Amino acid sequence: MRIWFIRHAEAVDAGQFPGEDPARPLTAEGRRSAQAFFSFLASCRRGPDAVWSSEAVRAWETAGIFSLCFRMQPAGRSPLLNPGATPKSFRKFLRELPGSTSHIAVVGHEPDFSTIISSLTSAGSLDLKVRKGSVIEVDYDPGSGGRLLMSIPPDIVP
Repeated sequence: MRIWFIRHAEAVDAGQFPGEDPARPLTAEGRRSAQAFFSFLASCRRGPDAVWSSEAVRAWETAGIFSLCFRMQPAGRSPLLNPGATPKSFRKFLRELPGSTSHIAVVGHEPDFSTIISSLTSAGSLDLKVRKGSVIEVDYDPGSGGRLLMSIPPDIVP
């Protein structure tokens, strides 16, 4: 299975937001940056079959922008991708996907994604930090583990 891990784009600073953390939206710059990056990516790569996000507004908004650029509908939100997600909860998320799923994108958070990607590809020994708006591609087989295929930061687009 191919998995694109997408960290949500730039969100309103937690210290400046009056509401609860899950309700924090993207900033205008975060939306602009995500649109530019995902449009570029869609021009040169075939997209996944489905995109899922955490339940946080900033992740759902990022998934929506991604979906528009790849001309698809977001598949949905999962609490298993919420802030605090672990390799164990992520594997549970994967087991709950339809059996025919072969290429997905998931939109979530740090430091969760770094920990999950490291667990899937190197038994936890990969030192990785996923930047806001980045896409990390992993080829994952539950029986044999995963391989890191690409890591693309959003700032490759001027």
